[in-house]
Amino acid sequence: MREPHWHPKTTEMGYVIDVYARLTILAPNSSHRLNTFELKKDDVYFVPRAYPHYTENMGDVEVKILLFFDQAIVNDISYQSSFLAYSREVLTASFKCDSTQLPNVPFNRQNLFVKRINPDAK
Repeated sequence: MREPHWHPKTTEMGYVIDVYARLTILAPNSSHRLNTFELKKDDVYFVPRAYPHYTENMGDVEVKILLFFDQAIVNDISYQSSFLAYSREVLTASFKCDSTQLPNVPFNRQNLFVKRINPDAK
């Protein structure tokens, strides 16, 4: 799974070369609805600018997706990096919890690809 992220200044279009994947997009409006799409070989998808999204591999082999963007330089903001951008005081106030309840998340500049924990989950 590619870590949940968004592209603040670019749209994303993908062409599925091989394998079976699932794409989930969060509609950033008042509904906050998750839209999930099953992707298979030769499918094309589109993610609007600034829409949070992630891709899950639903098979046993590596997903191959050809990505296209409408900007020459593509930036993304991951959920992990956005979480770590805030002080523990701000997070404690936002989540209404004690600072000891917040996880100690190490900062990592690399894109995060998460392996499926339960490969049988659909």
